[in-house]
Amino acid sequence: MRFLALLYADLDYYAGLSLEDMSKMGPDYTGFYNAFAGHISLSEGVHPAEQATTLTTENGKLVVTNGAPLQGKVEFGGLYFIECRDREDAIAILSKNPSIEYATIELWECTGPLLGPADDRYESEEKLNAYMEKMGVPRDDSK
Repeated sequence: MRFLALLYADLDYYAGLSLEDMSKMGPDYTGFYNAFAGHISLSEGVHPAEQATTLTTENGKLVVTNGAPLQGKVEFGGLYFIECRDREDAIAILSKNPSIEYATIELWECTGPLLGPADDRYESEEKLNAYMEKMGVPRDDSK
């Protein structure tokens, strides 16, 4: 089975940490990743909420805003894809994640891929531009 785990960090906890305290977390995460590498197929942290971009629609028109839609005492901090036998195994694995001490972890069972495997359409900028044009997605080439 495959699970998506979303981590939400307690901002008050982070506010009280020094840079030295934060740097001490690295070995704990390395140990976690090494212990469960066979079960974790993706692990990503994210930049702070103010660097997020939110997309929605109003009256059928796209609205793009800066920042995460829900900001408060917790902030989305990262995600994992975990492959294991069942929900109990996923919970056991996540209970060993160092962030469990100061974050909330939301666990979702995955239903399976929504899209088929990617092909080589992104192997070059030229192919990506052609694909995006075909799909009707404007690109800003000045970046």
